Amino acid sequence: MEKKTNSSTDNNENAVFEDGKLRFASLDFMVQYLSEPNPEDQEIIAAILVCHSTLVDTKVFFLKFVEIYNGFSENKEKQKTLLRNFNLWISLTPEVFVGDFLIEAMDFIEILDNKYPKEIFPIIENFELIQGIENNETITVLTQTLQTTSLSEKEKKFEEENEKEIEKEKKKKRMKEKEKEKEKEKEKEFEKPLLPKNISLEKITLNDLDPLEIARQLTMIQQITYLKIKRTELVTIRWSRNNLKHLSPNIIKYISNFNLFSDVFTSWILDSPKKKDRAKKLEKCIQIMDICFKWGDLVTTSIIQNSLHSAPIHRLRHSWDLVSKKKIQSFRSLQDLFSHERNSFRLRKVHNCISGKCVPYPGLYLTDLTFITEGNPNNHLLNFNISKIRLEYQVIESFVHFQTREKYNFKIIPQIQKLLEKTFDGDQQSLFYKLSIELEPRKKSANEIP
Repeated sequence: MEKKTNSSTDNNENAVFEDGKLRFASLDFMVQYLSEPNPEDQEIIAAILVCHSTLVDTKVFFLKFVEIYNGFSENKEKQKTLLRNFNLWISLTPEVFVGDFLIEAMDFIEILDNKYPKEIFPIIENFELIQGIENNETITVLTQTLQTTSLSEKEKKFEEENEKEIEKEKKKKRMKEKEKEKEKEKEKEFEKPLLPKNISLEKITLNDLDPLEIARQLTMIQQITYLKIKRTELVTIRWSRNNLKHLSPNIIKYISNFNLFSDVFTSWILDSPKKKDRAKKLEKCIQIMDICFKWGDLVTTSIIQNSLHSAPIHRLRHSWDLVSKKKIQSFRSLQDLFSHERNSFRLRKVHNCISGKCVPYPGLYLTDLTFITEGNPNNHLLNFNISKIRLEYQVIESFVHFQTREKYNFKIIPQIQKLLEKTFDGDQQSLFYKLSIELEPRKKSANEIP
């Protein structure tokens, strides 16, 4: 535990601060803190909005939010701050505002009428984005109500300022549309896919493909899955709990991809009856692994590392003996990267050093989140453990922040991706190991292995 300096407890003993950071708080204080115009602990605002469900049900949190807002009827500054943070909540976790909960949230804003147009209009715009329907009747009525109700001079000024902001946003959207057009033009500038001649895409195999093209397609698959992950999928280790897995579909996909593609490479290597052919495939896998690592695709890098390090492949001593020393050295270097030594020190360092495109390795972050969730209690006496959600939020942000980076822009070849996404029935490891034994029996020498 940190050394306590400048510790303080509020008069009602509803919160504890240490070194200016909120450590423990009641539900009331936690939500009230969202109304502070200049909070001493700025970071905890976003942490509360994203990770509160670790401590309390989101519906309960929302009802408390409304209650606290109404309780500040004589304090406009606090109400406006709450609304700004309400909009931040929507922006950070739009996936939460769906179905009945979206309707409740919209009802809350509708009741406010025209009270704070500068704060309310951005919320309405976010609702429109969530619904993805420009002419949604409920939202349109709400917007018209806010626009036609008479406003005080001060509120009119706010409205004018808001209109300017809206116009700026429209300009931004137009700029984005132009950028999209430029992106379409860029498609013509794609590096030409490295496809074999005289073979139709429908009949193509991994043997026929250049390692660079395999790396491109795998990286695009991993990127697409990664970009779909929402912050709330990572809260309170939902992906590991049977009753909550449905709330983390993209994390589950991320994990299943890891196992799927690992099996694909294992199966492909074992599909060769001759050791020299298996050696060529091992070298090809290492080459793909090396390419993906240099690009910052740490998922594909880890997938191939896992496949080559699996028992069915690792034990193929006679095949490995035919792999070049340079490739072996490259593989061992990347293998060391995924060592758990010193809390995965090397892998953390790599993530921290990547400044460009990246598909981060999820295992690192999921392990951290599991440790935080299971190693820290939700409560301290009668208050919530706010430090827990701070740590959780920091890990989540360090994982999702790569989503804002420049994206990989390789041309997707559906036929190759379909080939790579081959599915297997059940656990294949025992079958793979049996096949590995058949290919290279334990007591046979190199001369006895074809």
